[in-house]
Amino acid sequence: MNTDLVDGYKKLEPTLRGLLERDGKYFGVPYVWGSNLLVHDSRSVQAPSSWAALFDPGRARRYSGKLVMRDSPLSIAEAALYLKGAEPDLGIEDPYALTPEQLAAAGRVLKEQRPHVAEYWELPADAVSAFAAGGAVLGQAWPYHVDVLNRASQPVRGAVPAEGVTGWMDAWMISSRVQHPNCMYQWLQWTASADVQQQVAEWTGVAPANPQACSGDRLRPGFCSAYRVGDRDYLENVIFAHTPREDCGRKPGADAGEKADGEKADEARCTSYAEWTRTWIESTKL
Repeated sequence: MNTDLVDGYKKLEPTLRGLLERDGKYFGVPYVWGSNLLVHDSRSVQAPSSWAALFDPGRARRYSGKLVMRDSPLSIAEAALYLKGAEPDLGIEDPYALTPEQLAAAGRVLKEQRPHVAEYWELPADAVSAFAAGGAVLGQAWPYHVDVLNRASQPVRGAVPAEGVTGWMDAWMISSRVQHPNCMYQWLQWTASADVQQQVAEWTGVAPANPQACSGDRLRPGFCSAYRVGDRDYLENVIFAHTPREDCGRKPGADAGEKADGEKADEARCTSYAEWTRTWIESTKL
């Protein structure tokens, strides 16, 4: 993609732009982003500082029947973040690049947590309803949930655990075989503009990739702080999701490491998204 043809491209968050770069080439234009927080009802739960509040069996039992989790295999990454601190011997570095042993450990955590989970939410509105009705007091959710519930005078807060948070980004890409690339470049330029970013952010409850969407009075007061727009320190520490792959997400030609004697070490095998899906089903559905 020729990003020079997208007016306003350089106004987009540099961290997000970097996620789409490979070997000096860019393969997409950032659109919106979000993060996965540890959300709690402040009337019932003291502000948690660790994912252990949600995954440690003893602590999860305190709120049994009032936990919520996003219904997605990628939620395994939050369990992996918990294990990174709780069981350092597992050697977890990237929560989206897990060896079979690490994935199995995360699966066991989720299976132990399952009896205490009230709902695995698919639609964002389901998690909002759970907290609003008092059916949930602790769980994995987004800034969107905190924002909506706070505007409804619900005492719900979002915490950033010591182990960190994961996140996601949506981006626009162009097919290499597109018949009318100029039309797509015009679309990319339009969607990156501050006014369009403002509309998308407010309508869908996500953070815009263009911080200028927060300039002037484009977005309602408090929106950009709630979604951490323009907070570079926060954004740079979000662990953005990538598809779990057997090659651990390494770039072509990269080595897993070197042995002490200088010989190349065997590349460690990570687990694929299909394996993550199977583990998620076995841990939360069966």
